[in-house]
Order: sequence, then C-alpha cells, then structure tokens
Amino acid sequence: MLPNVMPVVMSRSRDPDFMRSAISTGAYSYLIKPVSLQAMHGLWLAVESVSMSLHSHNHHHHHHHSCCRFSPPHTFPAFLYPPTCFPTRKTLPTANPRCMLFEHDFLSRFVPSMLSFDEHKVSSLEPLSADELGELRQALLQWSFNPYRFTESQLIHCAIIMLEEAVALAGLPVRASLIQSLILSLHAAYYDNAYHNFYHAIDVTQCTYYLLQTLGIFNPRRRSSITAHHEQRRFAAQRILKPIDVLALIVASLTHDAGHPGLNNVFMVKAKTQLATLYNDQSVLENFHAACFSMLMQRFSSQFREDRPDFDYDQVRKIAVQSILATDMARHFEFIEKCRAQHKRLQSGKCFPLTPQQEEMERLQVCTTIIKCADISNIVRSFHIAQSWTRRLEEELSKQAELECCLGMTPSMRVDGSKTASTQVVFYTKFGMPLFSAISTLLPELDFMEKQLRSNIAAWRAIDRQTFGAAGPGRSKRRQSVHVSPTDHLHFE
Repeated sequence: MLPNVMPVVMSRSRDPDFMRSAISTGAYSYLIKPVSLQAMHGLWLAVESVSMSLHSHNHHHHHHHSCCRFSPPHTFPAFLYPPTCFPTRKTLPTANPRCMLFEHDFLSRFVPSMLSFDEHKVSSLEPLSADELGELRQALLQWSFNPYRFTESQLIHCAIIMLEEAVALAGLPVRASLIQSLILSLHAAYYDNAYHNFYHAIDVTQCTYYLLQTLGIFNPRRRSSITAHHEQRRFAAQRILKPIDVLALIVASLTHDAGHPGLNNVFMVKAKTQLATLYNDQSVLENFHAACFSMLMQRFSSQFREDRPDFDYDQVRKIAVQSILATDMARHFEFIEKCRAQHKRLQSGKCFPLTPQQEEMERLQVCTTIIKCADISNIVRSFHIAQSWTRRLEEELSKQAELECCLGMTPSMRVDGSKTASTQVVFYTKFGMPLFSAISTLLPELDFMEKQLRSNIAAWRAIDRQTFGAAGPGRSKRRQSVHVSPTDHLHFE
C-alpha cells in the first residue's frame, strides 16, 4: 500500500461479507455505485478530517512515530447524521494510530457530539453553593426523584455527585476536574429525544444509586445492619458486591443509552442501518451503547490510572458492558429466568462456598439485575411520574412511526392515545410484574418496587375503565384487541 494514500472501494455489490473483506484489506471506505454527491461530499470531509489530524499528530509527535507506518482505519458510513456533522478530529489517547482513528471514525459517524465536546467547558460549569449541593444530595436519596424538576445544569451536578461517591467508595483518588470532564463529555453524547435523553440517563442512574443505598452498599453502617437483619438468609447482595461493582454500575447507568438515535432495534434492523450490519442485527443499540461506554472510558482510563496505577479498568468494563447488554428488552424473559435460577441456586446452599469464578458470575448477575430494574424503573415510580414518562415514550414512538412512513416502511408500532391505558396495563403486567416479582424474591429489600407496580397497574386500569365508559359499547371490541405482541417490548429499547 502506498504511504499517505487512502484507497476507496467502489462497487455495486451490497454483500456485507464482501464489504468487510474490502475494509479488512486496508480500504478506507466502501461506496456503493452509483455514488451520490452526498456520499462523495461525506467522504471528502472525512478524508480532510483525517489528513488534518495526521498532519497535526505528526507535527507534535514526529520523533515518536518516525519508524511507524500509517495504516488506514476501518470506517462506517453515516446513516442517521448528515456529513456536515463530522467535527474536526481530536487526538485520542489510544494504543496506536489505527485504533485511534477507528475510534474517532466510529464516534464521528454515530455520536459526533461526543467528539465535539470542548474540555474547556469544565471551567464554565455553573458552580453550586454548599446548600444547593446538599439539596441535590437529599433529592437523590428519594424514590420520588423526578429529573424534570431540575435544570440540565443541576442534573449534571447530580451525575457528578453520584460518580464522585462511587469513585470514593472504590478508593480512587480521582481529581474532581476529571470527573466533571467525563460527565460533560457524556452529557454531550445524548440527543434531545423525547424519551431516550440525558434526563432518562440521570433517572436510571439515580435509581441504581437509590437501590445501592437501600441495599446498604454505600453506607457501611447501614450495610452491617441490613446484613445482620437478613443473616438467616444464605445469600445477601451486601455480602457479594464489591466497591468496584458500584463504580461500574454507576458509569454503566450513565452511559447505557449514550448516542441513542430515538429509534428502536426493530427500525435499525428493518432499515438495514450500518449499526445493524455491524452487530449482525443482534441487540443493535445495546451493543452500540456498550461500545460508546468503552470508547468514552478509553479516553479517561489512562488518567484514572495516573491517579491510581492499580485501577482495574478491565473489571469495570466487563461489568458495565454486560450490564448494558442486559437492558435489551428482546432478552427480557431470558433474563428473568436467570434471576429466578440465581435465587434457587443461592438459597439452596449447594454452591457454597463459592469458588472465585462462581463468585464473579454471581456478582455479575446481581449487577445486571440492578441495572435491568433501573432501566425500566419509571413504571415503578409514583404514578404521576410513571404517567409522564409514558407520554414522552409515546411521543418518541410517534416520531419513529412518521419516519418509517416517510421511508415507505410499515410502522413498528402505532401510538393510539385512546389505548394508552390498556397498553400500559399489558406492559406492566406481562413484562413488569414478572421482573420485579423475581427481584423481590432475590433481594427482599427491594420489594417496594413490586408494591408500587401493583398500585400503578390499578391506576392504569381505573383510567382504562373511565375511557371505556366514556367511549360507549363500541369501545369493548377495541379494548379486547389489546394483547401481548412481539413488539410490546419496543417501549423501552
């Protein structure tokens, strides 16, 4: 391959294997004929971006790379974002130029706002007084927490508070500026979707934080009292979770929907998006979010190690990635069976004492259980909060349906306001109740969620009866038509 030459393959073939083979042999990009003007424009911008970054990289590090030969990166064409979104590339602290360029290319195509984050914004973050921070800390300890009662600036501080506590619990002497930079970079990765946005990320993280507080993980004294109270049980989460697990769960909760396009997995697969091809149509968005987590943390892990050389990033990544992947609603019932199996396994006592491998497996299952609860926790919040999240979800699904119609696709789900209560009853009972019932059995300290869910189901049924009564006899047939379908789980992807 000629130095400084970036080959591009152009072909009429749409065979994914052929495309991958072309990229793996060193092609910078793959264009399908006939090539549109927009595609050429996007390619030109990408090449210019890489050329500028290489010039800057070589200028500052020529003595280090004098014996290195540049190898073109893999690329993934943009689908959801126009070429003009591609920002000027920033240098990322990764192992080698090819990996560095791959990470940038991936993020610039799918989460361009993450790369456009300016670290100088850390100094411009609005400071809060001690009393204001105290009020936020108190709010985070309430199950009635509602992110829409706060400004985005306050939510950023909420994220900083929770991450700082997790970092402190793990014994990491991390600089406050580093935590703030990580949170602000993460904030930039979320789009203004109606549902899957930064508010949802904070909502899920606060739930994770609250559950860990309820289990006594953050408070050693409370942890001891809870463990003593449940000493008759053969197993308690307090005895198995480690501080590094808490850090992984908080970071995973914050990043679990990073870069979410406001479209679900069914759309990604039906539209044959690049992400769907990349992940072979399997847990497309969850794999994407996990990749965003890994790439975001890659930018900061070296700085974490500077503060604490023995920081076990690999363990954090393993727990976080598995936890994020567990949020795929297509695997919902598979996960519930694993939760039930864990309870039976641990309460039987036959697996004790746990080997190191068994302990790691059980810890990982508990971690995924917690974030799985947190991801759909809005259905077990106070009813008025749950109801408000439902409206936002319907708005996002309606926008997807409009896009699908524009693309000539059959809508994955049509939102009918007259059936909102009925569909929520179905989702809460068929999807929510089995999950939170299984979790109440595994972790009795968290049974308040199942109780709230039962109350919310009753509230939705009351609304459904009112709607039915107002609509008259003709409503009965439509009401009976509400049933569990393969796409019911789309609500929370």
